[in-house]
Amino acid sequence: MSYNAVIEARNVSKWFGTFKVLTDISQNVRKGRAHCHLRTFGSGKSTLIRCFNRLEAHKEGEIVVNGVRLHS
Repeated sequence: MSYNAVIEARNVSKWFGTFKVLTDISQNVRKGRAHCHLRTFGSGKSTLIRCFNRLEAHKEGEIVVNGVRLHS
């Protein structure tokens, strides 16, 4: 896990049927920092956040929150 990262996503992908919502997303959110997702409608912003808080399960890649690996 990266230094001071509370959320780390590595190569995360998610799809519904044949519709790929997230493709190979990687990012870190460091402790004490604000993070903003500015993208177009339908680009997967809400789906990525739902994967971080386990309302959705990601299909590929790795998500680590506070040192705990979330299984897909």
